[in-house]
Amino acid sequence: MNREFMQDEERSVIKDRYFVSVQTLDYYGARVDHLEMLLNRGSVATAGDYIALFKKHYNVDAELKNVMPYMEFRVALPEPKGIRQITVLKIAKDITYQPITKI
Repeated sequence: MNREFMQDEERSVIKDRYFVSVQTLDYYGARVDHLEMLLNRGSVATAGDYIALFKKHYNVDAELKNVMPYMEFRVALPEPKGIRQITVLKIAKDITYQPITKI
């Protein structure tokens, strides 16, 4: 198999912005947050994208727990009164986002 066409770097420089609504469940109760995620144009959000987003915003390591009806993630090593579970409620594309490209 010829692997010359396979590249390790990103294929697209242009990104699309999405708004993700997540519900975090912790010791004190539930809270809904709205996070921003950038994805390559034409790609779909995967579980790995969500895990990287949670690592960036909440500084927790999460693993996929359930897919239906909502994507639910369990925190691997929760702090005593920290976040226990993260549920992705919805994702919406920002159609007003204009990416800045270098000329």
